Amino acid sequence: MQARPSHLQPHRNGPHDVRQSAPRLILCIWIAGLASAAHVQAQKPTKQPAQQPERWHAHSSPVTQSTSTAASTPDDVTLEDYLALLAQISPAARDGAQAYLRAFAQRCGRPLTALELRKAIAQGSGDPVLMGMVSASHPSQLAQRDALLNQLSQRIRCEGQGQP
Repeated sequence: MQARPSHLQPHRNGPHDVRQSAPRLILCIWIAGLASAAHVQAQKPTKQPAQQPERWHAHSSPVTQSTSTAASTPDDVTLEDYLALLAQISPAARDGAQAYLRAFAQRCGRPLTALELRKAIAQGSGDPVLMGMVSASHPSQLAQRDALLNQLSQRIRCEGQGQP
């Protein structure tokens, strides 16, 4: 029988017996993992919405206020986020929607909400005034843009729940 090196010799019933120490090692690792997970969880700050100072709201326009408004329903996104999504689709879509928001606030005396804007875009073929403002915001319409936007802003309807 060939002798093994000492580090490969089985340790039976000694302090280094792997069969005895492995369960303890696993238990220690498991407890350490639980402790570190609890520590990490305790260190995480709770997410709370940022509070804007009241003086900020007093100096901002109705359109600016509506873009910073938090989502009112789980399916709703903020106006700022929705405009960013429109910009990804087409910068003209975002520019037209912003022109529509400004014209609506000026004509109707209140800002349009993100949900109202989404409905104006999505219902049927979209609100004709809004779609016209999107078309007028296209770079190919640059020469007539201001005149078209002024004409279209006169056609915005304010009745109902802000639905144009």
